[in-house]
Amino acid sequence: MRECNEYEITVEKLLKIVHRYTEKIVIRAVSDMEMIQDGAKEFDITRNFSGSQEEMDRVLKYYGDVPVWNLTADFESEHLSGVKGKHIVCYIKANCHYRDAREGFLREKEDLRKERRKEYRRRRKEGEQNEDS
Repeated sequence: MRECNEYEITVEKLLKIVHRYTEKIVIRAVSDMEMIQDGAKEFDITRNFSGSQEEMDRVLKYYGDVPVWNLTADFESEHLSGVKGKHIVCYIKANCHYRDAREGFLREKEDLRKERRKEYRRRRKEGEQNEDS
């Protein structure tokens, strides 16, 4: 992990300074040469950092020490659950370089792959037990 520049803060610090209970927070990994070499596309580390404790734990586990920059306010129209039509939703947006988030991204990808493999084995084992019955 590299040292943060004066115009950057870490994802973990962002969580501490932004009022996450009322503000939707989006963190976007911005393309760079490593992203192109990995064949990845620009992605959002999170679409709603304050969505749930599980989401916050995931983001902090994999991306907590990633420096973010260019903290801005933005808006988009989206469908809200239980409300008819589209509504304007404001959010706070931060960017990070893929090269800084790369290690966490690859770790998360590997953990998801292991979890899917584990779930597949569990379902397969249950299927074999049902056939034996």
